Amino acid sequence: MKTYFLDTCALIKWYFNRANNTWYVKIVVKTPKGIIPVSEVIFNSKGDIIDVPTKETLLHILKTRLTEEKERVILKVHAKDLTAIKRVVKDVHVL
Repeated sequence: MKTYFLDTCALIKWYFNRANNTWYVKIVVKTPKGIIPVSEVIFNSKGDIIDVPTKETLLHILKTRLTEEKERVILKVHAKDLTAIKRVVKDVHVL
């Protein structure tokens, strides 16, 4: 797995969650379509791995992201503005 990460990952971002005392390390992959986030690894405060996706999981996520025809963007908007946004932007989905 270490070799796979070193060969494939272009950039790794991390953050610490004080609520559960864990480190979250984002895994992003460099592709011809740009940098794509695929998952994260979770460590406890001592640096022990708590959860890590399998290589197969990472490849499945990457394949799915690369074959998506449309880019997806999540925006936080006021409900009163949603109707106007839907007129301008096609395929708007409310979460």
